[in-house]
Amino acid sequence: MENIEALQDIKRYSKLGKLSVFVGAGVSRLSKLPSWNGLVQDMADELGYQYEKDKDGNAKFSQEELLKIPQMYYLSKGNDIYRNKVQNNFENSCSPNEIHDLIFSLHPNHILTTNYDTLLEETAIKFGRNFSILNSDSTVARAETLNYIIKVHGDFSTDFVLKEQDYLNYEKN
Repeated sequence: MENIEALQDIKRYSKLGKLSVFVGAGVSRLSKLPSWNGLVQDMADELGYQYEKDKDGNAKFSQEELLKIPQMYYLSKGNDIYRNKVQNNFENSCSPNEIHDLIFSLHPNHILTTNYDTLLEETAIKFGRNFSILNSDSTVARAETLNYIIKVHGDFSTDFVLKEQDYLNYEKN
């Protein structure tokens, strides 16, 4: 019964033009983009950082390590190498997947995402929807539509949030 009520709510808010959807990294992972853990593991390996692995060879990082390792990488390698490292991990010729299509079939007005990639934007175009991309404070005032894709962690056209200092300065920046 709960699922039916949830679906009715989604339909109602969609019709009212008030449906917002949150999209996390799991959706982009289905398109073969890296996970947060995988990205940090790549940095840890390059730094020679020792960590425990699970049975599949994936790093078992604490929440603290997921922030500290990118910070260490940044401090060790510098901004340009750090930024290139992150961007290069996302330069994969991938396409939006079925979940992206399903999200847009709900006719959301706003999408909030922590993802840096452009798969949501590509799907919006496919569905003939025009969304303003809000990836920093400065883009909010320039929004040209009433529909937004809000990139709460930024993207590669501006600053992005990944390392510890980014989270500590999030409210200020």
